[in-house]
Amino acid sequence: MPSTLRAVNNRPYWERKNTLDKLVDILSFFIHVPGIVLAVTIHEYTKAAASHMLGDPTPKNQKRLTLNPFKHLDAAGFLLLFLFRFGWGKPVETRPFAYKKRKRDALIVYTLPSVLNLLIGALLGLAARFMPASADVSDVWTGFFTNMLIAGATINIGYFFFNLIPVHPLDGAQVLSVIKPEWGMKVKLREPYLQIAMMLMLCFGLLGQFFSGFITGIIGVIY
Repeated sequence: MPSTLRAVNNRPYWERKNTLDKLVDILSFFIHVPGIVLAVTIHEYTKAAASHMLGDPTPKNQKRLTLNPFKHLDAAGFLLLFLFRFGWGKPVETRPFAYKKRKRDALIVYTLPSVLNLLIGALLGLAARFMPASADVSDVWTGFFTNMLIAGATINIGYFFFNLIPVHPLDGAQVLSVIKPEWGMKVKLREPYLQIAMMLMLCFGLLGQFFSGFITGIIGVIY
């Protein structure tokens, strides 16, 4: 992932005399967690709500119509998001045959959550841009919260791009099946191999390198 965070405090750790600096240093290790929780929760809830509104009772029956993060977070996906900035939430089950206009409604359900992630990422980036600068150089909290906003923007924009990958359980696979069913079937037949390849690329940082230019470009324009 691109290095987009602003330095909170450039002094060496052993020269810091303020306990507050040390506290912020510790908290900075978890600075991506709020962005991860927000990205996954909004994405999965939006998918559940859209499918429900279009006539599918499955998300409601499975109690996914909630903003409770624990209903949407997947342990493995969260860990990968924390370590590599790419991962997933607990997939929302949908039944496209329940939609009145199956192709149109399916595209809405599978694309709207990612678009919303992109929008949230942009809003977080704007919030960081207009974060008031502190006149007191010893006050690191402004920098810390600015970094947290940029981290949230990075995670949400990265989540948008990651979900474009046409490999199950990502939304890109569902979108491909709707737009080009024959391509979707070919991908599905090779799904185990594609999933292994995706995991290897993820763990070796290749996905981050591939998407970093797009993510840095968007944040650079906003911030």
